[in-house]
Amino acid sequence: MRQRQSYKNPSIETDERDLFDIRPSEEKDGLEAAAAQKVLVEDQERERIANRLWTAFAADPLEDGMSHPAEEIIGEALRSTEDKPILDWFRTFSLDAERPNFAASVLRCLGRQTPPGTDSWRTELVRDGLAVDDVEIRDAAVQAAESWGDRSLADVMKAHREAEPWLREYIENVISDLGE
Repeated sequence: MRQRQSYKNPSIETDERDLFDIRPSEEKDGLEAAAAQKVLVEDQERERIANRLWTAFAADPLEDGMSHPAEEIIGEALRSTEDKPILDWFRTFSLDAERPNFAASVLRCLGRQTPPGTDSWRTELVRDGLAVDDVEIRDAAVQAAESWGDRSLADVMKAHREAEPWLREYIENVISDLGE
């Protein structure tokens, strides 16, 4: 009787116990659980910040030229992390056309911060703010661009065609100021 040859690759050392090891699946489940937990924590933090901002604006309306408690809430959040989600949250808050008063207030307060994010993040935020139908959000985008003083934002405003006469004039003035 002929003996059966094994075609086992000698460079791969396996043990029969390895065939029944379920750790990779457990590790995968653990990673998925950790990712889900991270998302949950981020969602809770986003909601916490949004609620604090809502409360601050409800208690004390934002006025031009006056400091506001929401500025500190935003500043704390920006200083607390270099993480991208916080910028995404503020972008979402600032462009929320369903809640234009809140969105414009957040955008104005962002404009009062040391320029947050990257140049491209601020450029996209101003560009997208100018594209919103609500004039209050568009005005807030111009105010933020003016406050940050970034000359590259003048190009974004030059490309925008504003229908509202008073805002168009304000944009022209800001473009002129940024060009100096």
